[in-house]
Amino acid sequence: MSKINNRYQRLTTDQKLKFLQLSMHYVIPKLRSSVVKNEEQDVPLWLEDAEIEIISRDKETDDWKSELVPIPTRAEA
Repeated sequence: MSKINNRYQRLTTDQKLKFLQLSMHYVIPKLRSSVVKNEEQDVPLWLEDAEIEIISRDKETDDWKSELVPIPTRAEA
C-alpha cells in the first residue's frame, strides 16, 4: 500500500486528474435514466360550469363592482 501512495504522490497534478478521471468509471456507478409517465388528462377548454368574473368601476360613485358571466358553450356560440 505504501508503494501505491508513494507513486501517487510523485504524480503531477495533470496526471492525478487523469488518474481520477479514469478510475471514477470503475468506482462510481453510472446514473441510470428513468421514465416518468405523465398520467394527466387534458382538460377541455370549454367547461360547462365555468364563469368569467368581470370587474368594473362605476364612474359616478367610484366604486368597484363584480359580475360573474357564464362562458358560452360551443353550441351557444
